[in-house]
Amino acid sequence: MKMNVISKKITLCLFLITILLMMSLSVVAAEYVIKYAGTPAASMDNPEYLAMVQFKEIVEEKSNGNIVVEIYPANQLGATKEFTEGVALGTIEMAEVGYDILGLLDPICYTLTLPYLHSTLEHYIAVLDGPIGEEINQHLIGATNVRILGALNRGPRQMMNGVKPIRTPEDLKGLKIRSPENPLNAGTVRSMGATPVPMTWSEVYTALSQGVVDGVENAIDELYNQNLHEVQKYLSLTRHIFVAVPIIINESFYQGLPVEYQKIVSDAAAETVLNRRESLKTSEGKALDDMKKSGIEVITDPDIDAFSKGATDVWEEFVGQYEEITWDLINRIKDYKSD
Repeated sequence: MKMNVISKKITLCLFLITILLMMSLSVVAAEYVIKYAGTPAASMDNPEYLAMVQFKEIVEEKSNGNIVVEIYPANQLGATKEFTEGVALGTIEMAEVGYDILGLLDPICYTLTLPYLHSTLEHYIAVLDGPIGEEINQHLIGATNVRILGALNRGPRQMMNGVKPIRTPEDLKGLKIRSPENPLNAGTVRSMGATPVPMTWSEVYTALSQGVVDGVENAIDELYNQNLHEVQKYLSLTRHIFVAVPIIINESFYQGLPVEYQKIVSDAAAETVLNRRESLKTSEGKALDDMKKSGIEVITDPDIDAFSKGATDVWEEFVGQYEEITWDLINRIKDYKSD
């Protein structure tokens, strides 16, 4: 009996070693290896993690395994700012990262995520997919050696907190609200009446549960996937920033790929973007329903006009601070209409 147990353990160990060797050999056999970093939790219920998995599957299948994609979700390769810089430097080939963080590399990217600039999700998508989106992409390539392959849409950012219902800027006074580690989001939170506390996304749950911050703002899917409804009480639908998460790639690496592999990578990114836009039609509503069932009070009628008044102050600040951001570009985005 004891020998049988030992034999089974040896067999299991040999099996695991064989699997690891096969994985190692597949990487060795590949012509190209892409390290793909991101922030989403490694759950197939998370749309942005699913996008990473889908991209990997498509690229490896279409390239017959000649391109291997290693995905690193949940900040495994460092904080968002760190792995974004890694893509620019070429130490990481690809990442999913918001336009607000890309603005740290090239400020022109901030224009695609200024508060209360976009009227609807449809308008935002049209801008991203149209000539303005490509103009900004080309500027980013020239300035930072980073290319945008496509942008995974989220719903607009909303305000969540554990203290009280938020309906006006006055309600936010005195509250500490976590913001991403960039001046655009911090400035937006400040313009809405709160005190911004810049913090990496992976630290937010603990900070909220320990009272380090009073609240957080983000898209509904992101708030839900991070389980922040477990440690918060109120969600105000302020819709203050429309959000997309570009899939970025180091330009030198991309240009070093054979043309047929460039097409595989670009097409795979485009397919995951379309899949995400389709899933957004249902994922946000489901997340909101689940949060309501968990006890979150949803404020559907915040004073958008009052909140948006501070937005122009943010626009003016960024036009004055960054030469890449102009009133011409802001107005072209605001007034853009697709054919």
